[in-house]
Amino acid sequence: MQVGTVSWIALENRRNVINKVRCLARLAEELQIPILITTQTPSKLGGAIEDLFEVAPAAASLTVVREEETQNCFDDTGFSARAAALGRKRLVFCGVETDVCVFHTARGALERGFEAAWVIADASGTGTAANDAVAHARMRSDGVGVATCSMLVSELFPNYAHERGRRARQIQLGEVVRRAAF
Repeated sequence: MQVGTVSWIALENRRNVINKVRCLARLAEELQIPILITTQTPSKLGGAIEDLFEVAPAAASLTVVREEETQNCFDDTGFSARAAALGRKRLVFCGVETDVCVFHTARGALERGFEAAWVIADASGTGTAANDAVAHARMRSDGVGVATCSMLVSELFPNYAHERGRRARQIQLGEVVRRAAF
């Protein structure tokens, strides 16, 4: 999520999407889950939003700058190499725009042999709810999983009685529930 693209998310949904992205970045940072952040043509679209580095300072060194104007991050050799180096079989994606970069990158993961690709619907956005809905339906039909931030947290940490589960729940409450605009 970049400074120049965050305004592309529908205004009524923007803060919620940012809060969910913050939650995912903070979970990754504090619970040592690998994370990659991409920026596309930062000279035009700006760098990653500060919210990411506020909650996940180490992520600054994990940012992949893509100068090519491609929608699929896997078309960038630097990103492909970094994703492969994570040693993971399942990847989770979020960002802007759901129906363009997120859509093509999630499908690109499957095309490159990753076992699973998941898109976090409420941590991604476009200009309209219709664009999001169509993108989610198409991704599902192409084998990409679509979930919410809460679903991911509860799947990764199903027992809040354990230390990591409690910490994940605290992060979620702090970044999503307490930051929600009512």
